[in-house]
Amino acid sequence: MGFKIRTDNEGSNDKERYETSIAAYRKHLEKFDKRSNTDLWRYFYWDFFHDGCIQDISLRNGADELIIEITCPNIKRRTKGDDFEYINVDFTCTFTEVALFRVQKLLEEEEEDVKYRYPGIFQFLCSEINTLPELTAFNKNREEFEKFDSLIVEVTYQNSPNYSYYIELIFNSLSVEAVENTAFQLMLVSPDFEVPIYRIED
Repeated sequence: MGFKIRTDNEGSNDKERYETSIAAYRKHLEKFDKRSNTDLWRYFYWDFFHDGCIQDISLRNGADELIIEITCPNIKRRTKGDDFEYINVDFTCTFTEVALFRVQKLLEEEEEDVKYRYPGIFQFLCSEINTLPELTAFNKNREEFEKFDSLIVEVTYQNSPNYSYYIELIFNSLSVEAVENTAFQLMLVSPDFEVPIYRIED
């Protein structure tokens, strides 16, 4: 398998490599029941949070829960005719029974400019579901209904693409909730909004 992140490809140019990589990753995802841990699929199958800023990452109840506060900038609100504007919506992602939490630095280039010494907050780039090698061993002796999931999120610092990291998790369940949840639920059913979640029922 070895995606991390979606690099299983043998294409001869960038477009072919990208398409081959995505096709291999989607085939990998076909193996999993999308009715289990549904928020994982709704919000991370299509990279719902792409380009969103991670406002905070914190642990709660010892290290049993991991909380990620993140902004989604990808919801479209229709204006006039075929025009639309993007709006920001804040979310809280709560991972429970966290068995692994790791932050791995990918690249750091020395920069003289002072802004790179304090590069700011993380920005979400993309993610992978159930591709961590440790997940197979972790689930080996578990019943099907007890199996955990994994998530890798690639992030960069907002002010500098030279600082890039993987946030890696193995966890039992995930809950994603909008900070203004009533307003978000109305967006999901309104024809005036396009909310790019993965529709499991489809």
